Amino acid sequence: MKRTTRSLAAGLALLGAAAPASAVEMQWQDNDLTYVAGGRFKVLPEHQQTLTFEHASGWRFDGFIDWNIDSDGRYASNWHFNPQLKYDLGKSFGWHDRALQVGFEYSYWKNKFGIRDSQGFRTNESALSVIAQAHF
Repeated sequence: MKRTTRSLAAGLALLGAAAPASAVEMQWQDNDLTYVAGGRFKVLPEHQQTLTFEHASGWRFDGFIDWNIDSDGRYASNWHFNPQLKYDLGKSFGWHDRALQVGFEYSYWKNKFGIRDSQGFRTNESALSVIAQAHF
């Protein structure tokens, strides 16, 4: 949803910019979708990707997916899927952004730590967790 604000002229005046004392219309979007990828890390996994969706209402959906391929035979191919749904509860108390976030996360990890799942030693994980994060 696009919103309009008329405080840019006041901000420019505070910064000492030579701007007329008239209101300026500014548009912004309250949704954000971010994709970050990297490679050649010195830790496992060497390649990582992150996808984040955030909505300015206080809800945030993020998490990660790790996928390691059995390339040298030392560990089993494994896949870890970990989405999180969080709400910025701190805004309800008038605190700064992300001061207190609460929510849920689901973790599915096939062949955890690269150890193949078997009847005698279960390494597949499927867990639902509650999240409470405080940032000072």
